[in-house]
Amino acid sequence: MRARVLLGVVVLAVLSFIVNVPAADAQTGYGETTNVLPGQVINLSGIACPPNGTVSITLNGVEVATGTADANGNWSVDVTIPSDLADGTYAVNATCGGKVVFSATFVLGEELSRTGASHVGLLVGIGLAVIVLGTSLVLGSRRVRRERDPVGTG
Repeated sequence: MRARVLLGVVVLAVLSFIVNVPAADAQTGYGETTNVLPGQVINLSGIACPPNGTVSITLNGVEVATGTADANGNWSVDVTIPSDLADGTYAVNATCGGKVVFSATFVLGEELSRTGASHVGLLVGIGLAVIVLGTSLVLGSRRVRRERDPVGTG
């Protein structure tokens, strides 16, 4: 019985890890380096603006878009990457009330092929859950077999 309780706790811990893997930018408002193309429309969103405050989006210090935060300070702005920019790396910032509330780096130019995975934590969590589930099934079947055919009865 103790083993089943321990197994249940382990399964719940692994599942809570899987559920609580944060999405990129969801909590911090700061982004990773992202590849974009000239003329592409991207959506930036974040938190921590003054209620109904103006959001200013800058690309290497030049304002390229503005928006308005909602009553809770959440904001979302569509930004069109200027089609006349040269290939290169650009800093994108969003400011509200004089403070930076979002910052990311964009690489402008030909889209690069992606290597690796951004969901490693999720995949590791799922793998651990499968291992724990398999172990519990094996242990459960052994216990059932012992109860049906006790040792020494033939």
